[in-house]
Amino acid sequence: MTRWGQDTATSRRASARRGGRSRAVVSVLRLATVLPILVSAIGSSAHAFELFGWKPFGEPQAVTEPVPDAVTYTPTFSAEGDAALGSTLRDQSVLVGKAGEPPSGTAGLLARARSDVTGLTAALYEQGHFAGRVDVR
Repeated sequence: MTRWGQDTATSRRASARRGGRSRAVVSVLRLATVLPILVSAIGSSAHAFELFGWKPFGEPQAVTEPVPDAVTYTPTFSAEGDAALGSTLRDQSVLVGKAGEPPSGTAGLLARARSDVTGLTAALYEQGHFAGRVDVR
């Protein structure tokens, strides 16, 4: 006999039943938490999931912010000599390539020009023109 008047075998059976119920409840709770995740990962409309405006499965929204102190410019490009070399250098130029996207202030424009000097000099060396000169004005 145990403390409450039940024998040991009866108390073991009762605790096993209670443990079985609690295990069932835990497994149902686990299933309830895992099931929505599986459905959202497997479902065809997973891109519709949104959490406080954040869409983890959707495409990022393009946010276009205005450029502060935008400087517009018109690049003129001239390469003397070989036309194919001129085309290669024009394709390499950052100032020509990003002419439609204004840089932020004169500092941004100067940064593009400096990168052009480096990139165009490297392209000249690549083509075998070791005495080439790049002027950005």
